[in-house]
Amino acid sequence: MKQTPYIHISAIFLTWHRYYIWTYEKMLQEKCGYKGTIPYWEWGYDIADPSASPIFDGSETSLGSDGAPISPHPPMLLLPPGPSNSLVTIPPGAGGGCVHSGPFANMTVHLGPQQLPVLGSTNITGQADPFADNPRCLRRDLSAYSATRWASFRNTTRVVLDYDTIELFQAYLGGDPRYILQELGVHGGGHYAIGGDPGSDVAVSPGDPAFYLHHGQIDRVYWMWQMLDFENRQGVWGTGTALDDPPSANVTVEDYVELLPLNGPIQIKDLMNVVGGTPLCYVYE
Repeated sequence: MKQTPYIHISAIFLTWHRYYIWTYEKMLQEKCGYKGTIPYWEWGYDIADPSASPIFDGSETSLGSDGAPISPHPPMLLLPPGPSNSLVTIPPGAGGGCVHSGPFANMTVHLGPQQLPVLGSTNITGQADPFADNPRCLRRDLSAYSATRWASFRNTTRVVLDYDTIELFQAYLGGDPRYILQELGVHGGGHYAIGGDPGSDVAVSPGDPAFYLHHGQIDRVYWMWQMLDFENRQGVWGTGTALDDPPSANVTVEDYVELLPLNGPIQIKDLMNVVGGTPLCYVYE
């Protein structure tokens, strides 16, 4: 939550999140005895009806269902920083309320909100102290609209194949409004395909377990892009603040990212190669 202004639409977005989900997997294995790895959500299979996905169908092997229906249910109006004509409208899904079936139906969310969109408005809401305990149910509003428009197989293929530089790849993957208006990219598209609270809150979205499958896929897309020209795709582009606001220094691979107190500082160059072994050692199937 504290790092939100630095890890989105910035030079460290891809590598920071790579380190984050790797650390999450490592902690599950070391602290909880988990024997598996973090799966990824290939959005393209589920765009027509995310609620029918094995991930969200409410079965005992899912991550829980959609949220219960709410009424009234206004659309979500997102106004990213930048030009006034960058407004994005996401029609309401069939849910919006508490997850009603599956493993996380009784889950309690404790942190936030910090930057939660107010439905039917371009405003956001948050607690005065987003770190204070604020127990509430896990809410979702699965969106076929968001998934279809921004997270289809076509969307993924285009972002991997059409952009040869890290500057353009990360801009179009992330829906950077400095490059493209009224678009969320596959990153935002996947997040708002989940929706709800905390899933729609850019600062607290890891509070929904589905976050890690979504970002597993983001890392997979990044990995696929790197593999197409590995030797020339080991760099970063941009500064260390979101949209360079406030203006900050350009980031290089010699700089560090960190997850204290969960994991220590690591140089960005050591997060470029997922089979480098210092510390990463994984591939995607």
